[in-house]
Amino acid sequence: MRQSMRFSDRRGSKRGVLLGGLALAVLLFCAGLGRHVLAQTPEAAPKQSNAPAQLITVPAEVPSDAVRYAFLQAGNKAGLMAVWTTPDGTRHNFFAF
Repeated sequence: MRQSMRFSDRRGSKRGVLLGGLALAVLLFCAGLGRHVLAQTPEAAPKQSNAPAQLITVPAEVPSDAVRYAFLQAGNKAGLMAVWTTPDGTRHNFFAF
């Protein structure tokens, strides 16, 4: 005589495999999310150098109350512009890149 296997025993092992796989997926997701959050902290970001912008000297003719604008290229200062008006109403600008 042949005995048949009961499917209830096999179903329990399938459930265990599914729950184990789900637990592993959640664990890996949380670990990846934690690494992503830590990579976004300001301490991990490299300091940017604005050395080229420090090479630009503003001439003495530009008054100290002139409106100044900075130009950014790839997140670094790449140039500047100063705009001012003299008492006779003439507008002046200085641009260096």
